[in-house]
Amino acid sequence: MTFVEYQAALVADGFAEGRPPRFGLHDAPENDAQVAAEARCAGCGHSGLFYRPFFRASPRSYVALGVCPRCRWTAEI
Repeated sequence: MTFVEYQAALVADGFAEGRPPRFGLHDAPENDAQVAAEARCAGCGHSGLFYRPFFRASPRSYVALGVCPRCRWTAEI
């Protein structure tokens, strides 16, 4: 799925792009950013993906995407 497709689906489901305003004591956003930076694209093999977080306030939810800077292939981290 492309980033544009993921983004449209998440926004339609009430998500906003960005890190959650308060994430408690969990380091999930930082960990997810590191995982994305170290990941390899399944579409073209490029090493290193962009971290793109989305959150929803109610019901509270968080989704982290890894986006390839070369081919725009996207997957949840």
